[in-house]
Amino acid sequence: MNFSRDRWRLQAAGFQAELSDRFFGIGGSPETSIPLNQEIRLLTLEALRRGSPRLYVGLRVVDSDYRVGLDFDEGPLPPDIDLPETGFGIDLVTIAPRVQHDSRDSEFCPAAGCVRSPVIATCPAA
Repeated sequence: MNFSRDRWRLQAAGFQAELSDRFFGIGGSPETSIPLNQEIRLLTLEALRRGSPRLYVGLRVVDSDYRVGLDFDEGPLPPDIDLPETGFGIDLVTIAPRVQHDSRDSEFCPAAGCVRSPVIATCPAA
């Protein structure tokens, strides 16, 4: 999306999913499985400002979260066994500079030119 006669270009996206799987392949009988629960979330925001007629400069922010764990709510364990929270998760936040070169003759129906967007990503050590 662009604003102010293509002086600003903004982009935003979001995604969220929850997956419940049964992992087979742990040995034993073919009916034996482990119930897994996966939660995924992704948010991204990018803002670019035109610096010259064909060059845009800005930032991209990405925030993602991934969690996976055992799902014993319906599992084979007796109801009186209380398990501790199991699983792991990954949180990732990046802020990256963005440069975009746009030589197209039209944004919506270009007949000539191209868009080049090299990506430089940085991530601080945890």
